[in-house]
Amino acid sequence: MCTLGLELSLFEGTNTIEEANDRLYSSVDKLKDYCLLLDTDEDGIVTMHDLTRDVARKIASMEGHFLSKGYGDEFKEWPTKEILEKCTTISLDEINIPNLPEELGSPELQMFELYSKDKTLEIPPHFFKEMKQLKVLDLTNLCIPSLPPSVQSLSSLQTLRLDQCELRDLGIVGELRSLEILSLIFSKFKQLPKEIGQLTRLRLLDLRNCPELEVIHPNVISSLTRLEELNMNNSFNKWKTEEANNNISLGSNASLSELKHLSNLTTLGINIKAAGQLPFNFFNFFYDKLNHFKIFIGDVWDWDAEYATSKTLKLKLSQTNQWDQGLQTILNRCEDLSLDVFDGVNNIVYQLDMDGFQRLKKLHVQNNPEISHIVQSNIGYTWIHFHAPFPVLEELSLLNLISLESVCSVQLAVDSFKKLKIIKVKNCPKLKNLFSCSMLGHELFELEKIEVEDCKRMKEIVEGKEEQLVDDPIKFLGLRSLTLQSLPELISFSSNHSPLVASTSRNPMQLFNDKIVFPKLKDLILSSIPLNELWDGQLSTRLCWIQNLTSLTVEGCDGLTFLCSSFMSMNLFVQLKRLKVRRCQNMVEIISTEEYGAVKNISYMFPKLETLVLEALGKLETFCASASHIEFPCLQGLIIKECSKLGPLIIDPRRRQNVIDTARHHLFDEKVGFPRLEYLVIQGLHKLTTVWHIQLAPDSFCKLTNIQVISCSSLLHILVPGILKSLHSLKELYVEDCESVEAVFKVEGTSGGDHDQSEIFIFRNLVDVNILNCKSLKNVFPAPVARLLEKLEFLWIENCEILEQIVAEEEVGLLSNFMFPRATSLILYFLPQLRSFHPRKHTSNWPSLSELRIVGCDKLEILADEYSSFQQQQHEDDSKQQKGSFSNLENLYMTLDLHVPLEFYKINDLSLNCTSNTSSADLSVFLQKFHKLKTLELFFGDMEEIFMNEELLDGEEPHVFVHLKSLKIHGMDNLIQVWKDNSNLPGPVFPNLEILKVKKCGRLKNIVPSSTSFCNLVQLEVLECHGLKHLITCSVAKSFHQLQSIIVEDCQRMLEIVASSDDNENIDDADANKIIFSRLKDLKFCNLPNLKGFCSRNYNVKFPFLTTWSATNCIEMKISIDGVLQNDSKHGVVPQITQKEEQGEHDDNDDDFEKWW
Repeated sequence: MCTLGLELSLFEGTNTIEEANDRLYSSVDKLKDYCLLLDTDEDGIVTMHDLTRDVARKIASMEGHFLSKGYGDEFKEWPTKEILEKCTTISLDEINIPNLPEELGSPELQMFELYSKDKTLEIPPHFFKEMKQLKVLDLTNLCIPSLPPSVQSLSSLQTLRLDQCELRDLGIVGELRSLEILSLIFSKFKQLPKEIGQLTRLRLLDLRNCPELEVIHPNVISSLTRLEELNMNNSFNKWKTEEANNNISLGSNASLSELKHLSNLTTLGINIKAAGQLPFNFFNFFYDKLNHFKIFIGDVWDWDAEYATSKTLKLKLSQTNQWDQGLQTILNRCEDLSLDVFDGVNNIVYQLDMDGFQRLKKLHVQNNPEISHIVQSNIGYTWIHFHAPFPVLEELSLLNLISLESVCSVQLAVDSFKKLKIIKVKNCPKLKNLFSCSMLGHELFELEKIEVEDCKRMKEIVEGKEEQLVDDPIKFLGLRSLTLQSLPELISFSSNHSPLVASTSRNPMQLFNDKIVFPKLKDLILSSIPLNELWDGQLSTRLCWIQNLTSLTVEGCDGLTFLCSSFMSMNLFVQLKRLKVRRCQNMVEIISTEEYGAVKNISYMFPKLETLVLEALGKLETFCASASHIEFPCLQGLIIKECSKLGPLIIDPRRRQNVIDTARHHLFDEKVGFPRLEYLVIQGLHKLTTVWHIQLAPDSFCKLTNIQVISCSSLLHILVPGILKSLHSLKELYVEDCESVEAVFKVEGTSGGDHDQSEIFIFRNLVDVNILNCKSLKNVFPAPVARLLEKLEFLWIENCEILEQIVAEEEVGLLSNFMFPRATSLILYFLPQLRSFHPRKHTSNWPSLSELRIVGCDKLEILADEYSSFQQQQHEDDSKQQKGSFSNLENLYMTLDLHVPLEFYKINDLSLNCTSNTSSADLSVFLQKFHKLKTLELFFGDMEEIFMNEELLDGEEPHVFVHLKSLKIHGMDNLIQVWKDNSNLPGPVFPNLEILKVKKCGRLKNIVPSSTSFCNLVQLEVLECHGLKHLITCSVAKSFHQLQSIIVEDCQRMLEIVASSDDNENIDDADANKIIFSRLKDLKFCNLPNLKGFCSRNYNVKFPFLTTWSATNCIEMKISIDGVLQNDSKHGVVPQITQKEEQGEHDDNDDDFEKWW
C-alpha cells in the first residue's frame, strides 16, 4: 500500500520509502478514527467494510476513469473501447476474467491490477502496447513463462508486482529502466537474472517467500545502489562465501559483501544459512543505517512465525570468533532476539549486553548447554545499581537449556521485567523455580501468560524464602493463561514463603493456596503434576480468583482422587465454560462431597459450563454423589471416553455401594438434568448395559442433536423408551463397536404392532445414521420408526455379522410403504446375513438417492425391486409400483453378484468390487448395459484381462464407452492386460476418456494395446505395478494429443516409459520416430529403481509445454550426452532430481533438459 501511494504521488513531500510509510500509518490512523478502516487481530492489517468499499468504488468510477471488480463481482466481458480509452485505473481482484484482449487500448492508464483466479490466463504479446502512461503494474497468481514483448513499451513504469506467480524468464524486466519497486512475493522461479542489475533506479526489491530461488548472479545486488529496502525472508540463502569469492570453481552466486554497496539501505530482510557465509565485520557497515531488519543466521529458524517488531535478529553461532562489533551493535538495537547454541556463553546479560537489553521486547534462547542464568553478576555487585535489565521485555522463551539454574540470580531494580507479558520455559532440567523473589518482587502487573513444560527438577513456580512475611500474597494481577505440564517434582506453585516441606496424608501439599492471587486468570492447564490436591479446600472461600476461570484442563495427575469439593463447584467455578479431565488414573469422582465440609444436597454445579470432557479415567465411578437432583443448565457438549468403571453420572450416597456393585448399569437417570445438551459422545464405557434409565428428569436431552456411542461392550440398547420422548431434535446417530447391542431403537409394543406414536414421531428429524461393527444386531429400525424418516439423508451400515434386514419384521401383515424423500447416500458394507430391506411385502422409494454402495452382502440379491427378490410370490402390478424408486441414482458401488434393476443402468459413476468368481466375460457383458457411464472404478478380482475382444462375446459389435471420462483399476493381483493386444478385432473404445489410473496390479504387463487410441486422455497415473517394463508403446504415445500429466511410481521393473511398437517400424524415418507430447505439463517419476530413460534412442521426444518434472529415487536413470528427449518448452520447466546421496546433484545452471534422458 505504501509503495502504491508513493508511485501514484499520494504522499507529497516524501523522498524515501520510510517517510512514505510514516505518512501511510498516519493516514490509516485517521481513517480508523473515522471508522472507514477497521482493525484486525493481526499487526499491520486493516479491513474495510463492504459498504465503505462499494461507496468508495462508486465515487471513484463516477467520472468513468476507474474500473474495479472484486471478489463476488461478475465480469463477463471487457468494457467498450471508448470506456477503456478513458480509464486511468483498472483493478480486477480475485474474479474469473475472460480472455485478455490482444491490446487493452488504454493510453491514459496509470495503474493496472490483476489478481487472477485462473493461473493459466495468458497475456497476449501486444497487451501492454498502448499503456505509455502506466506507472503501476500488478499481476498476481499467474503462470508467466516470460513477460510479453510489449512490456518494453512501459517506459513510465515505476512499480512492478509479480506476486504468487510461476516465472521463468525475467530478463525482459531489465529493460524497464524507470522501475523503482519490484515485488516477487510468493513466486516460483529459480534465478534472478543478470538483467535485474540494470535497474539502477530500483528502491525496493521484495523477494520474500521465494524458497525455490537458488541463483542470484554476482554483481546484480551491488548494482542496485539506490536500494532502500531489500526483503529476502524465507527465500535465497545460498550466499557465496569469502573463500568462494577468490575461487571461481566454487560456484557463481552473489555474496553478502555486495550489500556493502547499498549505502541507502534502511530495511533488510535476509536469511543466512550458516555463520560461515558472513564476511568479516559484515555488520559494521549496517549497524547505524538499518531502521528495520529481519536477519536470520542459521538453519533452525521458523519463517512462518509472526514477527510484529521492526528489528528482529535470530542468531545461531557455534564459535565465538564469528562474533564482531557490528553484530554486537545490531544485537543491542534489536527488539526481537533469538539465540541458538552460542558456545562459550553462560550468562546472557553479562556476556552479551552489559546495558541489559534496553530495547528488547522478545527474547528466545534455545539449545545452549552452557547457560546457567539469564541474568547474573560476575563481578561482585548486583544489577540494582545499574541499568535495569529487560525494562521493556514482553516475551521470554527458554527451550532446551540443560544447564539453566535460574532466570535471575541477583537482586534486580524495580523496572526489570516490568513489561513482561509472556514467559515460556520448556525442557530446562536443572531449573528449580521460575521466579526468584528478587525477580518477582510482589507483583507482575503485565504478565498474561505462563507456560512451563518438561522441567524435571522444578519444585515451585515462585521461590519461597523463610524470611519473607507469610501473610504477604503474591499477585499476578494480569495473568490470563497458566500452563504447567510434565513437572514430576512440583510441590506447590509457591511453598507459602517457607522452606519446602514434604506433604503427608494428613497435611497434603496443595498446588494453590490463599497466598497466590490470579484475579484475571481465565485458562488453566495442569498436566502430569504429582500432587494429591490442587487447592486447599479448607481455604476455598479465600480462593476467589477461581471465580474468573473459564477453561480448566487437568490431565495425567495420578495423585488426584477427586478434582474439587462440591462447595467449589457451586460457588467458585461460577464462570467455568470448558472442563477437561483426562488420564488421571486414580480419580474416583470428579466432585467430592466428603472433603472439607462439602455440600451433600446439591441442586446445581458449574452454572455456566458448556463443554465437559472426561477421558481415560480408569477408576472413575461417578461424577458426583448427591441425594438430590443436579442440573447442568448450560452444558452443550458432553464427551466421556475410556472410563471403564463409570456407572451412573450421579449416585445417591446412601445407595452408593449397591449401585456400584450391581450388574446392570446406566449413565443417566432422573438425578441429573441437561436441558441444553446438544452433543453427546460415549466411548469405552464397558460397564454400561444401557445409556438411559427408564426415568429421566423433565426437559433433559430435549435439545440433543448428535449422539455417538462407541466401544461400549456391555451395552444392550441405545435408545430406550425412557429417552424417546425427549429426542425431538436428534439429527445424527453414530454407533460403532458395540458388540452386545441388540436394539438401536427399543420401542415398546413394536413386536405386536401397538406402539406409542408420540415416541416414534420424534425420529422424523433424523438426518444421519451410522451403525458399524455391532455383532449382535439383527436389524436397525423398527418398522414404525422407518416409516417416519422423512429427513434421513445418509445411512451407513457396516460389518454387522448377523444383521438380516434393515427394517425389523412386524406381525401385522399389511403392505408397508417406506419413503425416504431426502436420502442421498446409502452404504451397506460386509453384512453377510443381510437378505432384504424388510422381510415382508413392502415398497421402498428413494427418489433423491445419488450414491448407493453395496459390498460384501452376499445373500442380498436385489434392493430396489423388492417384490421379485424378497417374496416368493409376487404379481406384475407390484413390480410396476417399484419403478422410479432410485430415479436420481448417479454413483453405484457394488459387487458384480448383485442383481440390479433396469433403472440402475442409467447411472454416471460405477464402482465394481470384483470377486474371485468374476470372469472377464461376465464383466464385459455387464458393463455393456451402462450406456451413460462417466466414471468407472474396478477393484480386486482374479481376472487376467478386463475387457474381452468381441469375437468372444457371440460376435457382438465393439462396445463404445462414449461418455466415459475416468477409468480406475485397483488391486487386481492377477491382471496381465486390460485387454488383449494380439487380435485384429478391436476391443472397447474410449473416445472421450480423460483419466486413466492403475494401482496395485502386480502382474500387469500391458496397460494400453497398440491398436487403441486415447486421443482425449489428459491424465495417466500408474502406481505399484511391478510387472510393467514399459508404460506405453510409440503408436499409443503418438495418440496422446491432450495428455497433460504422467505419474509413475513404485514400479520395480519399469525400464522405460515409451517402448518400441513393432519390429518392422522404420528406425531411420525421422518423422515416424518423432513423438510430440504437445500439451504435457507435468512429469513425475518416483521409486523406479530400474528406469534407464524415457524412451529408446530411436525416438525423438519433445515436450513444448512442459512446466514441471521430478524424478525421485530413479537410481539407474542415465544422463545421455546426445540426448533422446528435447525440451522446447518456454513455459518454465522446473526440473527436480532427487536420488540417493551418491548420485550427486545436477548443475543448477544447466537448463538443457534432454541431458537427463
